[in-house]
Amino acid sequence: MKKILLLCLACCLALCVIVISCSKSVKVPLSYSVTDTTGITLHDIFIPDSGTFVFPVWVKFLSGYAGDKVTLSFSGLPADVKVTPDSFSAIPTYTERFVFYTNHAYKTTYPVTLVAYTPTSGYKYFKFNLGVVPADCTKPFLNALTGSKACVTALHSHYNASAAASPYKNTMYVTNFGGYGTNANVQVVLDCTTDSAFVPLHNYGNNLVVSGQGIFTSNKIIIWYTATSTPFGFSDSCVDTLTVAP
Repeated sequence: MKKILLLCLACCLALCVIVISCSKSVKVPLSYSVTDTTGITLHDIFIPDSGTFVFPVWVKFLSGYAGDKVTLSFSGLPADVKVTPDSFSAIPTYTERFVFYTNHAYKTTYPVTLVAYTPTSGYKYFKFNLGVVPADCTKPFLNALTGSKACVTALHSHYNASAAASPYKNTMYVTNFGGYGTNANVQVVLDCTTDSAFVPLHNYGNNLVVSGQGIFTSNKIIIWYTATSTPFGFSDSCVDTLTVAP
């Protein structure tokens, strides 16, 4: 009789173990992506040596345990570059806008890493370069400009122009560049480190196809450019000086 009771007890215990193990949920590791807000892999960024820079990071849920949080933090930042928040955690999908702060930070390039961690899938590392560059040096020129150019087709000419900000850092659009009309809006890129200017080859409107390079000071930009097509029906090779209007 005792043997039968022991056997029944053993069977009950075994059944309980089976029931408990069957009812226990297994968390499938979270699968997710970390990109910019357009879905592109994190790429190099450039921040001003003094000021702020917003860096949005998109964490997208793909599959796995939907209750798992993804924690983001940075490694490799220099002491004179601060970021807020220094760590962020949430259940994806989400976008976190990190803000970098600088105050006369050293201008160079740093290899940095965005570290992502989840309890179910562990660590992931996203490496890119962070460049500290001078604050936007187009600001003094975003105003009325006076132009003066010396060309092959005309010895000298004067004109009025204006510059507007571009969505891209250290880049502006000059309206009536070279005196080619208000429908000609030419992109001028300034390199604040070398005090140089660059006009990418492009059709900028009003039948103006131009490219060039040059230098700039605190209130003046000098560009050597070649226009393969102009509104006047001929090409030009010029030295153009743009000065901030008084």
